[in-house]
Amino acid sequence: MNQLLLVTPKLYIALENGQDVKIAFLDISKAFDHVWHRGLVYKLKMIGIGGQLLKWLMDYLENRCQRAVINEIHSAWLTISAGAPQGSLLGRLLFLVYINQIVTKVASDIYLFADDTIIMRVVTDPIQELNTDFEHLSQWAKEWSVKFSAAKSEQLLVSRKQVRTNYNSLLLNGVEIKRVPKHSHLGLVFTETFSWEAHISSRIKKAGPALNMLIRQSYNMPRVVKKRIYTNHSSDQYWNMVV
Repeated sequence: MNQLLLVTPKLYIALENGQDVKIAFLDISKAFDHVWHRGLVYKLKMIGIGGQLLKWLMDYLENRCQRAVINEIHSAWLTISAGAPQGSLLGRLLFLVYINQIVTKVASDIYLFADDTIIMRVVTDPIQELNTDFEHLSQWAKEWSVKFSAAKSEQLLVSRKQVRTNYNSLLLNGVEIKRVPKHSHLGLVFTETFSWEAHISSRIKKAGPALNMLIRQSYNMPRVVKKRIYTNHSSDQYWNMVV
């Protein structure tokens, strides 16, 4: 939510000033799996973490093993020397510590949330600034064993001009980033005109199955439960009452 609250006002200001904005939504390949443990220790120390807290964090990461199982046939155990556990709050925090340095490598606005990365810039002439940022990102990623995937990344040109400018291509690792008319990021649908129609349509489409489920269940609900759902608009409260 905080990231979206930072990004959207900047887009509105640029559009109100008649400016175009380039946004790149970058994909990090197997993001959590590429957290190099020794590199993470170095970065934790750089931000002042040491002593027992550092030992506790590394104990959380180290001495993990994995193996493959196919039709009850097991491979040998392999020690994992990189990666942060996915699905955990601590894993996300450690991943952010690991990649947070990239904000110092670019001149454009950059926003991080776990492995969801946005780079955006009000477009001047030409779009060389973003490509320079991508070169710096690629160099940093190579040094720290992080891989940005150009094939899975996408870009938007946000503009409300009737006659749109043809800007130079955005290149990441020498590969052109695909331009799309819309992109869903952290639950918000961004479009080329930054209108809310696509986002509202996606919310309605997602709400449909939940509403149909409530309608089917409503025949067996006591009146007090129906009233609570209607007045509170909270499915969580509904489920708590049902359970």
